[in-house]
Amino acid sequence: MSKQFSFPFYNTILTHESGVTLTLPGNMTEIAWLNAPSAHVARQFQKRAQRKLLKQGEYVELLHYLPEGETEVREVKVKVPASREGGYTGHEITFEAVIWRLRQGEILGVVPALAVACLCWDEEQIMQRVSECIQLEMLRNKRFGSARSLIACQWYAPPKVVREEVMLEFYTPAELADLRRQQDEPVIAKTARRMHRSRASVFGLDAYVDTLNRNLLGEFRQSVLVVGPSGCGKTALINEFVKRHFTGVNSNKIPWRTTAAQMLQALTQQGGWRHALGLWVREARTNGEIIYLGNLSELFEVGQYQGNSVSIAEALRDPLSRNEVTLIAEVTEEQLAAIDLRAPGYSQLFHIVRFTERGEEEENQIARQAIQAQADLFNIRIAPNAIERIILLQRRYAPYSGYPGKIIRFFENMILAARKDNGAISENEAISASCEESGMPRFLVDHQARLDADKVREHFRRRIVGQTQAVEALVRAIITVKAGLAPRGKPIASLLFVGPTGVGKTEMAKTLAQFMFGDEKRLLRFDMSEYSDPYSVTRLTATGEASLVTKVRQQPFSVLLFDEIEKADPAFYDLLLQVLGEGRLTDDHGESANFCSALIIMTSNLGAQQFMQNSVGFSTEDKTDAAAQRHFEQTAAKYFRPELFNRIDQVAPFFALTQAEQMIVLQKEMRRLQGAAGLSNRQVSLNFEDPVWSHLNNLPSDPRYGARSVQRLLRKHVTAHLAPALSARPHEDPLEITATVSADALSFDARVTHQEKRARGYFMELTEKVAAHRRDLQALQESPTWISCLSELDQMDARKRRKRNSFWEDPEQTRRYGELFNLREALTQRIDDAYALENECLGQLLDQHSAMRAEDYEEALRELQTRFDDFLIEIESTLNPHYNRHLLFVYGGQPQLDRLSLWYERWFEKLDHDYTRVWIYLDPDLDANPITEAVPHGEFVELVTLPPYKVSKDMLTQEELPLIGMGWVLSGACVQYFWRHDHGKVDWATEEDKNAPMYIDFNDAKLDEYEVPAGIHRMKFYKDMKAHRKVREEEYQDERFGDPQTYQDLFGHSERVKHKAARSLQEKLLARLVIRQEKKPEDKKRGAKSAYDDAAGGLQE
Repeated sequence: MSKQFSFPFYNTILTHESGVTLTLPGNMTEIAWLNAPSAHVARQFQKRAQRKLLKQGEYVELLHYLPEGETEVREVKVKVPASREGGYTGHEITFEAVIWRLRQGEILGVVPALAVACLCWDEEQIMQRVSECIQLEMLRNKRFGSARSLIACQWYAPPKVVREEVMLEFYTPAELADLRRQQDEPVIAKTARRMHRSRASVFGLDAYVDTLNRNLLGEFRQSVLVVGPSGCGKTALINEFVKRHFTGVNSNKIPWRTTAAQMLQALTQQGGWRHALGLWVREARTNGEIIYLGNLSELFEVGQYQGNSVSIAEALRDPLSRNEVTLIAEVTEEQLAAIDLRAPGYSQLFHIVRFTERGEEEENQIARQAIQAQADLFNIRIAPNAIERIILLQRRYAPYSGYPGKIIRFFENMILAARKDNGAISENEAISASCEESGMPRFLVDHQARLDADKVREHFRRRIVGQTQAVEALVRAIITVKAGLAPRGKPIASLLFVGPTGVGKTEMAKTLAQFMFGDEKRLLRFDMSEYSDPYSVTRLTATGEASLVTKVRQQPFSVLLFDEIEKADPAFYDLLLQVLGEGRLTDDHGESANFCSALIIMTSNLGAQQFMQNSVGFSTEDKTDAAAQRHFEQTAAKYFRPELFNRIDQVAPFFALTQAEQMIVLQKEMRRLQGAAGLSNRQVSLNFEDPVWSHLNNLPSDPRYGARSVQRLLRKHVTAHLAPALSARPHEDPLEITATVSADALSFDARVTHQEKRARGYFMELTEKVAAHRRDLQALQESPTWISCLSELDQMDARKRRKRNSFWEDPEQTRRYGELFNLREALTQRIDDAYALENECLGQLLDQHSAMRAEDYEEALRELQTRFDDFLIEIESTLNPHYNRHLLFVYGGQPQLDRLSLWYERWFEKLDHDYTRVWIYLDPDLDANPITEAVPHGEFVELVTLPPYKVSKDMLTQEELPLIGMGWVLSGACVQYFWRHDHGKVDWATEEDKNAPMYIDFNDAKLDEYEVPAGIHRMKFYKDMKAHRKVREEEYQDERFGDPQTYQDLFGHSERVKHKAARSLQEKLLARLVIRQEKKPEDKKRGAKSAYDDAAGGLQE
């Protein structure tokens, strides 16, 4: 085992009259450091001695540099004869010599000013020898004949000898053998792998391949740097170069492929990377290797550490300048500019191959050819219109992706998936994959998906009180986008909501985000009162998480809200003009954000005061009046510059609330008040009689403040009276508060109701149920599936920190990161909620007082369990999206089909499962006269009878073909898990349907691959089949969903299939967990009691 020893090391320091210092390491005269600290010189000696001597086993050689005793400085006088030309007379010159005492009695005299040294073994003769050496040096360099040369020798102050301590490591013979063996081992193979010759074809890169060939394989080899935007084909170019030029006799010289991370990991296995990098360069030079580094900018980010500011890329500057290594790398134009700024002249060490800008049609043609070649390679059929549709969608909704690479990579992923599935890619599948990747709503981008304007209006009317004209304007904008009539190169839509405060403008924007993207969090809100001066406006384009550019880059598919836009500084309107006109904005670091996938909403109070100044009370006028529309449009046109106003798609006016609308807002705010902590956390029952509502609605309020005026009214007349009534009673007392109207004033009567009895055993049982639910969550947290998710998220976090803003340029990566991040946050929140409810239950066991009623605990537990089921479904849906498609069929007579299909579609809608109906018909001609075809199978021929069934997406009449079944193409989160247990024979328990059996079938295949069960239209198909389900009126029996002897209501079937699906998923996700040792019977009995004892002890402490 190696050992470390400390040795004294001496440096000689000479100081020139100008103040410049020279530091000579040890007793060496051939090396000097200019203005270097003595400690630094000692460290450099330590490193070189360790590498050059000790690692080579040259221990004896080291003794020459380490003195045996202390050093001393002595004066030496040398006689200078008179000049022959009479320039100066004879005289003496004094020099300082440093005397070193070495091992074995050697004495070394060194004159630092002349770099003269002499060696002898006699202490008395050393000074004489030094003097003779000085004279010889002067004669050799003809100093005696030049007064200038003599004076130059005297410009140094007397030398100083400084002692430093150096730590050196000595190795055993075995360790020295290992070191020598490591030096002989190849280094490049540890950092890289040979590139593979790709089977894929590339198009439009012939000229670039020839350029690479001339520079990398020509007579004068030179490293090459490929420059171009992301996705333009840089990597494909390098792969094609390898494919064309490294075959046959050149196959053993295939270039190596590595990355910055791989190099750093391999080069630092034995300590610092500098020595290993030197061996790496030597091997590359000796063997004439070509090495592909990937992204060059990443090489500038690795290798630095405290005390060393040099990266691996900068350490390669000298080998590159001497042409000792031949490298291939790639960068974007932005990354190249950053490299030149950080290391000027570095890019000139490469021959730069720069991609020229292509036209859009040329890029599309390259994409078509590459996709078709890839599909042919794997025998995959792609629908002709699928490629064109995806090109259009990617151009419209993937603004940060490079073309044509992004489109090609998209189809490569689909082709790989199709190899495992059905060997074909339809337009519908391509659109689904694009929506999953980008986050865009399916109904907007799919031509086949219908958008019912009435349903859109109803969605907004449920959330927004009144504002019919504004809702209509928003619906028109959404329908315009759906119809594909919105112009490209600008945001999806830009709307200006104008009206008084508190009437629903901001709520409308939140509702729009929820409708478009399924989540209000997709609303990016900027309060423009915070940007009321020019300096604050610059924060919108600054670098940082809070800037407008960064937020839109992170979440390009969103609703962007500029609230109270009239309060912004006019400088903001210049930025807004660029956003609305060109759909893009650039920050101060050159990063651009594309707004073409965002909906821009601006709110303002412009013109509201003038419009309402003649109104008394609440407005009762017709809110679709064209005069109101003209008023707000004219006011906005006067306020905004013409070029900005003309870029706003629509001005949507908002109006004051009518009396009836005020009542709706009043009831909504009252429900919100009942959810406040002071009421929801204790047993309080509020009773409001009808006169109370009328009284509150008739109280005077200011229409200028809309719903906010209603909120103030409640605080003044309700909250202010409720607070004393609640504060006067103990928290645990159950209260019943009744509000009445007396003498045009509200009064509140509070009384204590009967305290309900809580059995201790009940709460112990409930506590155990909550604890069991919490343990289920923790088991999921420890499952291999979840650990795999967290591992993937950690890797993406590391990549995000390394790439910073460029991390968000990949839409697929952004979508995947968002999914995993939301899953992690959701599980953490669910565990916290379970712990909170468990603590509530334990607190009830301890003191018999709680802010919740007994039924509230049960309801809270049911809610937690429901959320847990939803979470299990969300996990599986995210990790395995192929479970999100399913086929379900019902066969039987026409009356029974109508009744059962109605129930199924109710269940689908309740579970938010999308469905498309199909009908199965019987062809009587084929049934009576079956057709047989000969199908070849190798050397044999099989006779196959064609089935007499027709599966149609169009409904036919009974006169055309008789209907024997119905089916649904289902899509939704884990829809397969919901309905795969719903199969088998169904018997009707009613007299009129007793002899009308039915059959439920399911399939995971594509619709065009589904085969109808043979003979299902005949009674003998059902003859020996056991019925799993019996149906009567609105009830059914099914042993798979409960007690087989008990009828259950059909209404609850959707909840039962959901519960069964969640349990199947839970069992699957936890299947690989190590099974915990089963508790002993007495331990099970003590479960809740032990939890109670542990909690009691903790609370007492």
